[in-house]
Amino acid sequence: MEMGFNQFLNRLKKEEKIGITTICYANKFVIEAAMIHAKKYNYELLIESTSNQVDQFGGYTGMTPNKFVDYLKSIACKISFPIDNLTFGGAHLGPNVWKNIDSNVAMKNAQEQIKAYVSSGYSKIHLDTSFILNDDKSYNGKLPPEVITKRAAQLCKVAEVTNSSKMKDEHKLYYIIGTKDSPMVI
Repeated sequence: MEMGFNQFLNRLKKEEKIGITTICYANKFVIEAAMIHAKKYNYELLIESTSNQVDQFGGYTGMTPNKFVDYLKSIACKISFPIDNLTFGGAHLGPNVWKNIDSNVAMKNAQEQIKAYVSSGYSKIHLDTSFILNDDKSYNGKLPPEVITKRAAQLCKVAEVTNSSKMKDEHKLYYIIGTKDSPMVI
């Protein structure tokens, strides 16, 4: 799958008008339907979980990243969907879930979240550090770009270190950095 996803990104960077089917659901019926369709038409599928849906504490689904990957693989196995046509993605990863606590603790939690996602085999990592945290009140509702960038760099470093420390199955990470208003693909 990484070869296909990499090709997709290269074509996207060349400003080709293309897309990849992406879903962000934990509902087994939605996931199964998407996999059946992707299998029938032989295309790649990107399944994402959000930072509050799945995290190292279980998120609102009750699943950690590892459990979510296992859950997706079990659905794929049930319908004979090729795992190589599946990419796991994390959306809006960062301190979002912990907005009501101070930035030091929120960022430590976000770092653990990133470790859990990367260790579980997620390849598409969307880092979103644009959220105002409890001790960010002095910024009057909007973080300066340098704070957003510094926090994103911290999380990116955690992802890279986690990925490189894996003894087997090291895979390429693809980053989306920013919010819907200012995304950056690297």
